[in-house]
Amino acid sequence: MNAFIETLEFLKKNNSGYWSDRILSELSICKKLSEINQNAYDTLISQAAQANAAAIAAVSKSTLSLMTPSGRRAYTVMIDSLSAVGGMISPGDFVDIIADVQMPDPSEGGMKEISSIVFQNIQILAVDTNLKASGQYDQQSKARSLKMTFALTPEEAGLMSFLQKHGQMQLLLRAPAEDEIELVEVASWRALADYVAEKQGTELVIPRTKASIEPISTRTTEEVKPFIQIFEGGQAR
Repeated sequence: MNAFIETLEFLKKNNSGYWSDRILSELSICKKLSEINQNAYDTLISQAAQANAAAIAAVSKSTLSLMTPSGRRAYTVMIDSLSAVGGMISPGDFVDIIADVQMPDPSEGGMKEISSIVFQNIQILAVDTNLKASGQYDQQSKARSLKMTFALTPEEAGLMSFLQKHGQMQLLLRAPAEDEIELVEVASWRALADYVAEKQGTELVIPRTKASIEPISTRTTEEVKPFIQIFEGGQAR
């Protein structure tokens, strides 16, 4: 098409009269056809690029590995639906995690249970096999347990594995725009009493812990026997 247009341009310059007007008319038609073809070609390329981008986006949304943020690991735990905000939780939400664990108690020689927030602002990648937020919570709330997949650092993943073996966890759903990390005291009778006293002005009687009684160690010392030392000329004999 471009070569034909160039030929018409040459004839236009070297002819006059009827043929010049005819060539001019043909040249105008050819240029319009060329512009239409170019526009159609550009449109086709644009549509292909958009389709390719949409296909890539669809793959990224449906593949767990591509959804996992850099530096994080996808880690799945089984948790009862009541502890998972009653099942009303979706992929893309962020949660804090409370741990109820059994810890050694040196004062009593046994184990004691403590509760504390151990992880904050943790992203949920999937709920069961759902990678997208559906907003349909009826089935999740009726389920006895849910498989929750979190985005964790390698260190957090190791601690999560330890937590699964030694305790239970509960999820606290965060607001979408909230990402602050707070320093939170470990839950205890003392912490509860201090909180109630500060917020309600009420004093709670804290249960007393058992005192640790250890026998006093007695060491046998050698008996010091009396003796006489004789000095002669300022020197001991």
